Amino acid sequence: MSDDAEPVAELLTERAAWLAQRGIAQWSKKDPARDTAATIAAGETWLLLDGARRPVGTITLSTRADHDFWSRSERSVPALYASKIATRIDCAGQGLGRLLLHAGFMYGRRRGLSILRWDVWRTNRQLQKYYRSLGASLLRVVVVPGRSSGALFEWRAMDRAVWAAGSPNLITIQAPEGELRQIDAITEHSAVRLGADAWDRLQSARPTHVHRTLDLKYAASGEPLAIGPVDAAPSILHHAGDTWRVGQTAMTGSVLDSLRPGLLYRITHAGSEPDCRVVLRGDLIRAAQIAST
Repeated sequence: MSDDAEPVAELLTERAAWLAQRGIAQWSKKDPARDTAATIAAGETWLLLDGARRPVGTITLSTRADHDFWSRSERSVPALYASKIATRIDCAGQGLGRLLLHAGFMYGRRRGLSILRWDVWRTNRQLQKYYRSLGASLLRVVVVPGRSSGALFEWRAMDRAVWAAGSPNLITIQAPEGELRQIDAITEHSAVRLGADAWDRLQSARPTHVHRTLDLKYAASGEPLAIGPVDAAPSILHHAGDTWRVGQTAMTGSVLDSLRPGLLYRITHAGSEPDCRVVLRGDLIRAAQIAST
């Protein structure tokens, strides 16, 4: 387990105790260390550090939707799902929860996902009010037997006032150090072919040739996935908790077996020559400074 597991567990345990004192049993029946081990190993958990390198907050982000709460049509739309959001009790009022959500939202937005979602305990009215005050939409409240959560929130827009009031000028989001080197890029060196009219397009002033991967295929038709033109936005591959998708289209292929379901993957051209390759690149959440706006 990463060295970051202990501070993450401490943040969650502290917040669970604080909630229990107020009659809210959220997280009280879970072991934070065990519950976060898998998400930390998968590179899905973020740790928020202040200028003194002190852990002050945590959030977990995944593309996988909880089937108990989110409908099939919602799961088919690319989105990030936040969970295990906690900040230090003695940092209350500094806007750190808002900063965590903003960092997650911007991470997804820069990679083609414009929706951040999360679920909240149905009885935690105060927390629901807080999220509404940030501009998040309460979509609905669902009741699932054996589940205490079910208030479903969604964030599609972000205001500019995101800097944490009273916080140091440097706040860092970092992934577990041991995870940063595990996924860099996967290049399919021979698993592409050009479209029939690719060469003619390459001769134009603005090349727009198309690659079709031989491994990634559309689940419904079995046809190879087409990537292009080269000047278009890269495709985003994500797992919504049921299957791998590009956009709302389900995908198949043996290369998917080596990917991590909670992470985002970008599928892009690796050049503009006739023999260029398609690159499938998976992102772990890397260290990134959050700048004042």
